[in-house]
Amino acid sequence: DDSITRARVDTNLRIGRGQGPGTGRITERYRSQQQLQNIFNSTLQGDHTLLGDQLNVDWSAVYSRATQDDPDLAEFRVLTGTRRNGTGDIVQERALVDRDLDRRWAANEDQDLAGYLNATWATRFASLPMELSAGGMYRFKDRENTFNSYLLRLSPNTQEWDGDIMSTTWTVVTRTGTPTDPLNYTSEERLAAYYGMAKLFVGNLQVLGGLRVEHTDFSWRTNAPETIPGRVGSNQYVDYLPSLHFRYALRPDLNVRLSYFRSLSRPNFFEVVPFRIIEEEFQERGNPFLERTRAHNLDLRAEFFPGPLNKFMGALFFKQIDDPIESALAIDGQRIFLQSNNFGTAYNFGLELDLSTYYRNFGLRGFYTFTNSEITTSKIVRFRGENGTLTSRQQEQTRPLQGQSQHIGNVSLLYKNQDWGTDAQLAGVYTGRRILSVSPYFENDIWQRAFWQLDLSVEQRLLDGVVVYAKINNLLNTPLRADILRPNTANPQEAPYLDTSESTLVREDFYQRTYLFGVKYDL
Repeated sequence: DDSITRARVDTNLRIGRGQGPGTGRITERYRSQQQLQNIFNSTLQGDHTLLGDQLNVDWSAVYSRATQDDPDLAEFRVLTGTRRNGTGDIVQERALVDRDLDRRWAANEDQDLAGYLNATWATRFASLPMELSAGGMYRFKDRENTFNSYLLRLSPNTQEWDGDIMSTTWTVVTRTGTPTDPLNYTSEERLAAYYGMAKLFVGNLQVLGGLRVEHTDFSWRTNAPETIPGRVGSNQYVDYLPSLHFRYALRPDLNVRLSYFRSLSRPNFFEVVPFRIIEEEFQERGNPFLERTRAHNLDLRAEFFPGPLNKFMGALFFKQIDDPIESALAIDGQRIFLQSNNFGTAYNFGLELDLSTYYRNFGLRGFYTFTNSEITTSKIVRFRGENGTLTSRQQEQTRPLQGQSQHIGNVSLLYKNQDWGTDAQLAGVYTGRRILSVSPYFENDIWQRAFWQLDLSVEQRLLDGVVVYAKINNLLNTPLRADILRPNTANPQEAPYLDTSESTLVREDFYQRTYLFGVKYDL
């Protein structure tokens, strides 16, 4: 079981309609949220050896159930502002309660039934040892999602904010909730897969090759009106996923690997439902026409194991990603909304470095990835024609994938004492600059700045099976800052305290530190 309660306050100053720096409209948003989660899992499995240790068969049956309940998510808004009075001084306008108050109830239940069967036969091929494997799985996964939103309106329409919400009076406008909202839906995913694989040993060389075939049947049904595109949908497809791996042992502690494999990533249930919901930054929409992502992966790596707990690894990789799913801004008339979408084919290549070393009770882990990512998409360029009319054209832009940083690294300091039952970790993670949201306009994407985050976790065993733990995240109070990498030439005088000569800051969020303390008992 997991329960989370959040209270959040945002202040938004709109300087574009003010009387100079320091003036404009101010919106204070108070959001409260409670989230209740429950996860249950049960696994039954077996392992059998037949034909005198020549044939090994293993199987498992898995049942999982997860629920999430978000009762009464509410956002309360106060409207005010600053202006200049007759003497030129900046004064604050009276604070008024926003006319509308939204309150939402959301819940979902996921169930997952799966069965797995694998068989491995040890034999020889041309006097060389070989293993032949085959197996399959069937999984049925379903979700039932419920959503109700209620609109409350001020009565009377104008009320000043005195700091006490209990003194504010409302009337309920949507008394029946939103039973026809697309977020009231059921979805099912049936997956049947089978594979064949062969492993051959030739001296210090190991060759592993195989083919996996996956049949997917994905469907959903919402309570939306019949006029909504994608209210009911299904998607059936078959994927062939070959793989080929070589491992050569130069020494007992030094390996070289070369691998190729084809991989698959499916949209989740939520992304394909044709919902529309107003979140903190934009209106978000689902995309019932979202396609799965497939990728060709090529990997060359070297592994060095100087000791039982020490490891050094370096790798070069290349990926061709077809139909990657990205979070992008889109235009519908005069409105801009956020939606997951496919934009073509992306190419990633780079290198990875990984090390871990231990001395007595202390350890050090480090990881670094360099990724060059490219995808070319069509963007909108707006300009004025010869007659002065504002018009637009399409122009291609090459950019990294949304969410893909060129540089990612982490360093962890570890302490582990089995005699005392102590386990501690201090982890620092560096994430390089990356696209936060893809813009429909040319060279207008929103980029999150590079940042460091420092986290600490400690576990202490008290009695047999009883463990207390503490986790502190974001020790440095690292903010999220996002920019459009273009200068603000329209109205830089409105924010003279910001340097907009090369880029324009469009978002800044502070999350503070989070603390988690608990006790767990292992059976």
